[in-house]
Amino acid sequence: MEENGRKQKWIMWTWVLAIAVTAIFFASYRDSQQVEQLSYSDFLQQLEAKNINEVFIQHDVIRGEFIKPGAEGRKRFIVTRVDGRIAELLAKHHVKFSGVAESSLLRDLLGWIIPVLLFGGFWVFFMRRMSEQGGGGGLGGGFMSFGKSNAKVYVE
Repeated sequence: MEENGRKQKWIMWTWVLAIAVTAIFFASYRDSQQVEQLSYSDFLQQLEAKNINEVFIQHDVIRGEFIKPGAEGRKRFIVTRVDGRIAELLAKHHVKFSGVAESSLLRDLLGWIIPVLLFGGFWVFFMRRMSEQGGGGGLGGGFMSFGKSNAKVYVE
């Protein structure tokens, strides 16, 4: 009965993980569909036409918002940064801009917390499995029971 409960918990957590991964995938897909990918020359044309409201500058990417939506009705855009003098151009055209630190909660979770949880989960899984199987070769008693002896002492 106890093994059946463990199996149900394992199946439940598998479903929770699958749903979370699916939700993250669809959220990132939806966001990517609402953003127009611009070439740098198109970005400069939009800047000259004074159609850029606000810009967020990362190390190699520029994200921003149009004043009037683009051809496909998208209000946000992304462009690969080419020119190092972008701040001068933006200030010249009176566009609000700011730098963005390249850190995100999702990347931190994927980089640190999830691997620790996976290692811990594998450790618990293998320890339970070894204790259920008798600790190697069917000797009985589990993984850490090598000091226990089944020998009987007969006193005369």
